[in-house]
Formats: sequence, C-alpha cells, structure tokens
Amino acid sequence: MKNRYAKLIFVFLIFSTLSLFAQTNPIPNPDFENWNGGEPEGWLTGNVPGFMTVTQSGDAQSGAASVRGEVIDLGGLPFGPTLTSGSLQDITFPVSTRHARLTGYYQFSPQGGDSLAVAVDVTNNGLIIGIGVERFGAASSWTPFSIDLNYTGTQQPNAGSIIISIVDPASNMVNVGSFFLVDNLQFEGTAVGIESESFEPVISEFNLSQNYPNPFNPSTTIEFAVPTTEHVQLSIYNSLGQLVESLIDERRAAGRYSVVWNAESLPGGLYFYQLQAGEFSATKKLMLVK
Repeated sequence: MKNRYAKLIFVFLIFSTLSLFAQTNPIPNPDFENWNGGEPEGWLTGNVPGFMTVTQSGDAQSGAASVRGEVIDLGGLPFGPTLTSGSLQDITFPVSTRHARLTGYYQFSPQGGDSLAVAVDVTNNGLIIGIGVERFGAASSWTPFSIDLNYTGTQQPNAGSIIISIVDPASNMVNVGSFFLVDNLQFEGTAVGIESESFEPVISEFNLSQNYPNPFNPSTTIEFAVPTTEHVQLSIYNSLGQLVESLIDERRAAGRYSVVWNAESLPGGLYFYQLQAGEFSATKKLMLVK
C-alpha cells in the first residue's frame, strides 16, 4: 500500500512540474519539435515557395529538432531568414507574467558583418511595456544565450512576441551563406518596476521605426512612439500612392506601440507606411516578397 501511495505521489509531482513548465513558458513550440508542411508550428517564416530560408534541422541542443535559418540568393539579391512567433492572424502569444529574461541556445555561422538578432517584447493592449534585443556573433557549437527584458512602469503584460533574424547593421544588407540554429527558448525569472534606465518610460518625441522584418512575407511589425495623447493614423499605401489599408485611426495615449500588418492577400512589391499624429508625419518603405 505504501508503494502504491509513493507511486501516486511521484506521478502527481511529475504532472505538477509539467503543468508549471507550461504555465511559466508560454512561448509556442519553444523547442521547435513540431513542424507542419515544412513550417514550425506556432511560428511564421519569410519562406517563399521555392526559396526556403527557414527549415527544420536534426542538429538539436536537445530533442530531435531545432530551427535553421539561412541567407539565400533570391534573383541576385540576398534574402534573409525571419522567424516570428504567432500566426497569420496575430504574431503575439498570451503572456501574463513580467518575465525577467528570454533564454535559449544557438549556433551561428556568419558571412561578412552579419549577426544573429533576437528581439522580444511584451505588451499591454498593444502598448510596449517591456523589450529586449541582442545581437550574437559566431558560435560553432550549441551556446546558451540570455536576453534581459527592460520594463517601464508596473503594468502587467497580456501578450508577447519574438523575432529571430540575421542582420548586418553596417550595410543593412545581409550576406548569402550566413545561417543560424536556435533551440529551447524559455522565459525565466520575474521582473518588477523599471528594470533599466535604457528603456526610458517618458517618451520625449514622435518616432516611426523601420518595420521588421523587411523584406517580409506575409506579416511585418511596425513600431512607433507618441509623446502626448494624439489622434493617430497609421496607413499603408501602394507604389501608386493609393491607400491599401488603415491600421490605426483613433486617439492613443503617450507611449510606444507595436502593430502587425498582414499582407497575405496582396501582391508582392514596394509599399509605404505613413504615421500621422498631431502635426507629426513620417513615411517609410517596406517590401513584400512573394
């Protein structure tokens, strides 16, 4: 009888541990074990039919698989890999804890000045309240990484997103042949208050950031900041100057915001996005590749 109770307690502890892991690691398919149609479940890629920049790899830090991203030649131009958490409808996933850091494992073989870039942010109803971005250099074997999340204020998040890509900050053009492997992503720890002065809680000026990834297929993220409460319009135009979609048309409080544009139903090509807030106006280019 004692052995029976001991076994029941052991099974209960195992299931409790697994349940706790699931609750504390909301990242979809964090070990990249699950794939469907050549795509990692719970993630979006920039893959174009016939030009696969993100693929499954059997070289795993643990388990049977990891994710591999490689810069390829697309009609004479380098086309880099982009891995974005979420789905076509929403690149965010539910997050209810102010996690302190994102950890994982990677390998990276760069060409030229390329770096592996990992960006993570958590939001409260679209308002960015925590962010972490790091770039990593060459690593020929599985290497652990850790990215601190810097918070502003004390709000609790309700969503998060992760983007993994290859960048060359110096030339803004990646190099064919660079590739990465990533495995076993995990949120760790709990943060409170303002964790770093580098993430300034007071927005001092209007700003429209370059979308990422760019080029993209089919979704991309646009971030902007407004220092005061304003009526905000964020619009997409085609190369003829015709309005394609209005992403935001409402009053927004001061803060940093993140918006996802899904262009799945549109043809590839050059587009423009414009932010208008009060007397501020800014326009930037983005490229949809299909």
